[in-house]
Amino acid sequence: SWSGWVVPASEPVASAPSSVNFNWEHHVLFAQDRQGFPVERTWSNRFWTGWSRLPFQTASAVSPVLGPNGAIDLYALSTDSMVIHSRRSGQGVWSVPDTLGPIPPLWDAQAGHRRAT
Repeated sequence: SWSGWVVPASEPVASAPSSVNFNWEHHVLFAQDRQGFPVERTWSNRFWTGWSRLPFQTASAVSPVLGPNGAIDLYALSTDSMVIHSRRSGQGVWSVPDTLGPIPPLWDAQAGHRRAT
């Protein structure tokens, strides 16, 4: 059965949240703070941790993907309009973001939608 709503945010964030779920008692919530840094917060069985800031800035919210062995892969748009990726190991250490390339030319990063052709 569904439980009542749990409000995890105690500080304002600048983006919609996204999350990955390891199981019903371990969730990791992501958002972007007002300074452009991704932040994460973890639910462990009964309690939310505080927000932790990741060590790099983004121009968009992040998209997390649960990887092998407890890793989390994050994808986002960098401040110079490149698609970036960072991985958190199963031990909780984030990698330096690597650049995957520019966004497609038909994408309008400022407007957040596909350009008219």
